[in-house]
Amino acid sequence: MAGKTRIAPLESAIDCRRELARVYRQARRGEITTQDMGRFANLLQIMVGMIRDTDIEARVAELEQQAGG
Repeated sequence: MAGKTRIAPLESAIDCRRELARVYRQARRGEITTQDMGRFANLLQIMVGMIRDTDIEARVAELEQQAGG
C-alpha cells in the first residue's frame, strides 16, 4: 500500500496554483500520466473560476450592505 499523500485545502487561487505546480512536477517525474495532469489542470482551472466567482459575490454583497441595500 502506498503512503498517504497529504492533500492541501484548495481555498484560494494561490492554493490552486501551488497544486497545479505540484501536479506538473509529478507529471515531469513520471509519477502521473500527462493525461491525468491535464485532467487535474482542468479541474483546478474550474476551481479557480469558482473561487473567483465566490469572492466577487461576497464583495458585491458587502458593497450592497454598505450602501444600505
